[in-house]
Amino acid sequence: MKKLFLTFLFVSLIVWSCGEEEGTGNDTQQDKMPGDVKIEEITSSVSNEETTDAKQELKPQISTDFREFVDKFPHSSLPYELKPDFEDDAENIYAKIPLEKQIKYLAKAEKLKKADFEEMAEYTDFYFVSNPLQTDNFIAIVYGRFEMGSVYFYLCTYNNKGDLISSIDFASLEMLGAGPQAGQYTITEGKIDKNLKITVSFDDLDGNTSVENYQIKETGTIVKL
Repeated sequence: MKKLFLTFLFVSLIVWSCGEEEGTGNDTQQDKMPGDVKIEEITSSVSNEETTDAKQELKPQISTDFREFVDKFPHSSLPYELKPDFEDDAENIYAKIPLEKQIKYLAKAEKLKKADFEEMAEYTDFYFVSNPLQTDNFIAIVYGRFEMGSVYFYLCTYNNKGDLISSIDFASLEMLGAGPQAGQYTITEGKIDKNLKITVSFDDLDGNTSVENYQIKETGTIVKL
């Protein structure tokens, strides 16, 4: 009987010892569950995606409608110079700016309202002339207004949303309509240098030339020098 009890006690100790070792092995394996690694990898991936999106948001985004408007202007490079010519045929050289685009993007430059553009539509045409400059901060375009035998060219700068920043009279071929000089023309020529300096030269009927200088700032603002 004593031997039987000792045998039973010995077997119990062996079973208890094996149980502890298995428990310790499970704990070690549990500490290395692949699920934890996957969670870390997913978190890292999400963080990288968020960082990439944040960088993309820092890049200037041009609105779709304004991009379509700007793309209608023939692209030019600096230095850019515009000398109006009597032989220029606007309809064959430039495309017309639709009325709705005139109202949306030229109103502030022209200091006109929607009703004004609609009234002028019968005798005035606006043309896509040139896109000489694009930066991260602004876009510069030159458009033309043709009316009553005269043509006027305006240089405008816009932000990426299509809001006007600055505008100036850039060039013209203006027919005088009254007085002894009626029917004669005065000429204004414009030039933009690579350093963004603008030179506007006006020639009157007596052969005199006057010059005005401007500078386009990094923000797109045009200032007179």
